[in-house]
Amino acid sequence: VQDYSYDLSFNGDSLEHLRNVAERAWSYSLKGEVVGKQVAVSGNLVGQGGDPQANLSFAVDDIDVGLILDHLGLVEGLEASTGSMEFKLALKGASMNEIVQQSSLSFTVRNGRWRIKSPTSEAFIDVTALNGDIFVEEGNAVTMKLAGMVGELPVDFVITGAPLVEYVVDQKSIPLTVEARFANNILGFGGELMLPMSSRELSLFMTFKSENLQNLEDLLAVELPSLGPIDLATTFNISDNMYEMDKLDLQVGGSLLSGKMSFDPSKPVPKADIELVSELLQVNDFQGLAQARPDSEHAAQDTAETSKKTKEETTRADTSETRRSLLSREVLGTFNAALLVKAQEVLSGEDRLGSALLKIDVQDGLLRVDPLEVEVPGGGVLAVSYTH
Repeated sequence: VQDYSYDLSFNGDSLEHLRNVAERAWSYSLKGEVVGKQVAVSGNLVGQGGDPQANLSFAVDDIDVGLILDHLGLVEGLEASTGSMEFKLALKGASMNEIVQQSSLSFTVRNGRWRIKSPTSEAFIDVTALNGDIFVEEGNAVTMKLAGMVGELPVDFVITGAPLVEYVVDQKSIPLTVEARFANNILGFGGELMLPMSSRELSLFMTFKSENLQNLEDLLAVELPSLGPIDLATTFNISDNMYEMDKLDLQVGGSLLSGKMSFDPSKPVPKADIELVSELLQVNDFQGLAQARPDSEHAAQDTAETSKKTKEETTRADTSETRRSLLSREVLGTFNAALLVKAQEVLSGEDRLGSALLKIDVQDGLLRVDPLEVEVPGGGVLAVSYTH
């Protein structure tokens, strides 16, 4: 606590007991204030059965975890704090190498906060009411099991790093896996991270699984079409001005697609470019897209159904009514996009068609399908254009 004030009182067993820890544990406590934070520490030193072991536990309120990790050179720019934290540590070993391999520690986090910032813009996601445990069992990897809220949406996190010894030696990189579960969706990231970690330059393997795309509606506050189940796997790269998904593999129902995607949030209107190809595409897997409605149709149906709702039904619908239509000008005006899909063969139910080409552009709030071309039996081509 150099350059900072502190006021601490220490109490311990007699020095005679300290000299004989092999026969009797030496206990101590430390209480006071450090940098304006109330700290309470207790522990003991035991020596039975070989190497001495120091056990330590303390509790402290409102700790800036991001600042601690930044000072350690592990993470840059992480904004995270804990409302309250309980810490337990068991140190064992005759050398520093033995200590980091044989020791264990655990944190209990209560009512913490975690601000996840976009590396390419000023956008961020706040995770609040964060509770859970951060622990390292002897010789095992650092593991974090946390539960919090993104808005009104509950989210569970499991984050796994490297064994404790890899954080204290001169490592150039460490392994990291992150799994987030929310609304029957599973989002995962994994890979080797260069030290110090920074969200500005990352390359990770990414997976996403969902029973239905509509499970994302509460998170995005957008009414989405019914598509699923969905299984995505890709290499996810982050640079200063770009998100990129290379070697993207996507399964929707029984249809398999592969390709790439890029997203540039630095433009005045963020731009997405998506290219997908499929050897065999089943039209029935995407029939939910035909049910997406513009705001005008959505409002007309809502008005007609309002008089039929009971008070209880109206209350349950409050959340869904705050969602915006995917095809509304309000939503389409928030991004530009270019989607190109090529299929070698198309199935409609059990009917086999020929190849297909789909090109969709979203520009300045307008959606244009031009063209949608499908080969039909007999050698003809069905071509469709659409603008909304």
